[in-house]
Amino acid sequence: MDELKGVRRDTGSVIYSRMRRENYTDEDMASWAHWFHEKCESGKDVFVFMKHEDDGSPWVDAERLRGALSILDS
Repeated sequence: MDELKGVRRDTGSVIYSRMRRENYTDEDMASWAHWFHEKCESGKDVFVFMKHEDDGSPWVDAERLRGALSILDS
């Protein structure tokens, strides 16, 4: 699944995203953060779910995404 590029669709009043990759580069994370930020700024609620792994990587990626979003808010 990691070889597939994520599709971004804005089809309703909220954004629901499942980030299914096992690894995201810093550039990937920044790009997603920018897109989520734009949607929030337009008044939409954004819900992001990370791929479930037992090794703790979803929490690490969630923190990375939070960090990328916080840069955009400053």
